[in-house]
Amino acid sequence: GRIYFFNEGLAKTRDSMTGEWFKGYPHYEPEKDALGEPIEGLDPDYPLTLVTYKQAWHSMARTICQPWLVSIQPENFIEINAQDAKARGIRTGDRVRIRSASMPQGATGLAYVTETLRPGVVAIAHSFGHWEMSSKPYKVNGRKSGHDPTRAVGVAANPLMRLDPKLNNVALQDKVGGSVASYFNTRVEVEKV
Repeated sequence: GRIYFFNEGLAKTRDSMTGEWFKGYPHYEPEKDALGEPIEGLDPDYPLTLVTYKQAWHSMARTICQPWLVSIQPENFIEINAQDAKARGIRTGDRVRIRSASMPQGATGLAYVTETLRPGVVAIAHSFGHWEMSSKPYKVNGRKSGHDPTRAVGVAANPLMRLDPKLNNVALQDKVGGSVASYFNTRVEVEKV
């Protein structure tokens, strides 16, 4: 096999928002908004970094529809490092609110205090806190649809994710890789309710 250290196709491509040429080689760049301006320091009121993950038994968002998987763990947690929790007076099982610049009103959930996260990091497992997925009833042709309110239990991380400050309704993007950059750099604060 071959290993390419230079991608000519990428190097011949301009960023559609800034007009600048992409580099054709691996390099580090800080997180930036759509117009190429760094976002570091943009959210001083939110000192913690949010990370997300998928549990082994909930590998997709739609696994919340499987009752036997929900029976393993019916609700996710807002996981917080023990040092950060102590500074905020938070203990495992406390109801807490997590807020971000994109969701200043926040979302509430149960705290889980752990040493498995480094200080300054908060984690939320995906697959919980749905506002659709038949979590509430609808009327279809005058008849109420079936629903399962347990699908709405827990905290959904996506509404907390940092929106691009220049576009306002789109998450921060990794323009080369195509992924949502907000999954790696959303700043949050957690407080006891």
